[in-house]
Amino acid sequence: FFAGQVEAGGQSWYGLGPKYATGGHQPTVAAGDLSVPGLASSGGGQSVAFGGNGDDARLNLSVGPGGISSGTVYYSFALQLTDLTGLTSGGTWWAGFNNVQSINAGTSRANTVVTRVMTRSAAGGYNIGLQEGSTGSSFNTAWDSTVYTTSDTVLVVGSYTFNPSTGDDVSQLWVNPDSSTFGAGADPGGSLSSSGGSDIARIASFI
Repeated sequence: FFAGQVEAGGQSWYGLGPKYATGGHQPTVAAGDLSVPGLASSGGGQSVAFGGNGDDARLNLSVGPGGISSGTVYYSFALQLTDLTGLTSGGTWWAGFNNVQSINAGTSRANTVVTRVMTRSAAGGYNIGLQEGSTGSSFNTAWDSTVYTTSDTVLVVGSYTFNPSTGDDVSQLWVNPDSSTFGAGADPGGSLSSSGGSDIARIASFI
């Protein structure tokens, strides 16, 4: 199982959600990794596989109990969506930053999640989108119009920027950014952007 795996910095992944708590379906370690042109191979030959549907894993960030509450925080990963069964045109979110840091297997899914990665069904495949998250009915969703298929490997890079006023924090998502921008000193253009929701007080983990 993926829960219990330890990354290079010594941080562990922890399971949560109703299905994990009852011993049901959960993320697993899968053979093979994903290659992104312009990035070095992970070299591990493994990846994480999961089917959504209530199975979660949380990676605590090495920031102490207070979490991160200023500046800009980033994540990135390569993904391949291999099965579109059940995906709707309304879409669903399945990854993002969380405000909780815990080593316990919770019985419910994470609620406060920002810079949410979204996917929705589209003619011939699917789209990738972004929600700032936090609270609200629409979550200020922004969609990339590119249609991806189950054979595509997609690199996503997300960020959450804390700003000083209320309701002015900003989430961004770069989908397959140009490899010429890798390692640059400033964020490239072309990102999806979402803001205007209720700000998160801190970032303490990745879901």
